[in-house]
Amino acid sequence: MKKFDMKIIIVSALITTIVGCGSGGGSSETTVIKESAVTCFGENLYQVGEYDIEYKYKSDTRNGFTRTYVEVSQLEDKIGSNQFEMRETYPGVFASVTDTVLIWPGAGWVELKGRVVIKNDAPQISKYKFDTVDPLIVGWFSLREGEHKSISTSYDLQTYSPDLSESIKNESENFEQKVTFVGFKNINIKGVDYNTCQITDEQIYNEGTITSQVFYQTNTGLPLKKITLSKRNDGKTDKKEETLISYQFNGTELLN
Repeated sequence: MKKFDMKIIIVSALITTIVGCGSGGGSSETTVIKESAVTCFGENLYQVGEYDIEYKYKSDTRNGFTRTYVEVSQLEDKIGSNQFEMRETYPGVFASVTDTVLIWPGAGWVELKGRVVIKNDAPQISKYKFDTVDPLIVGWFSLREGEHKSISTSYDLQTYSPDLSESIKNESENFEQKVTFVGFKNINIKGVDYNTCQITDEQIYNEGTITSQVFYQTNTGLPLKKITLSKRNDGKTDKKEETLISYQFNGTELLN
């Protein structure tokens, strides 16, 4: 698996607020703050346990299914947040990814602290170190409809031999991201209508850009549909559309 394929594609969910106010003197004026959607943040999807996730996908080159196993373990509590380790494995494919993340439900974001990628086809181990002044925030949950948030940062990528005894390569990766909460949208999957938050996530790396649209189900935060367009600086492009068909937690199906 190429490094570009393992980039972070995590998008936002957002907080809902409607405020009305009136004035005296026989007249009234109402101020409505555009809606956001805290229900589209799937905080329950970070429970300690095992997740089995399956998507049906189609791309420019082929169609098929992807399956991911995610193991979540609690590391420690932080002030105002919970720190978790999330290990994703891809059966019969290329790699496993272990992320250390901070979940800040009150402040409304997910902070990525570190990532280790084990590539089965090398084999080699890649470590992402996020030693930046500003933390690498991978989810924004306080945006309202039409609002966006942009960040620009960098992080270190270190590649090691399989036994971690030798550092093969060290390099710095630049990263820019713009996340937009487009609004609420109803989508239909297999004859079932779902209300979702449509989130657009534009990311720029050293090697190219990734633009994704994700439709998160309200009340659960399940990523029901993902459309991703990747453009490399060498001119190669790929468009992939993924539709969620199963999301199980400890053997219980969460997709209704």
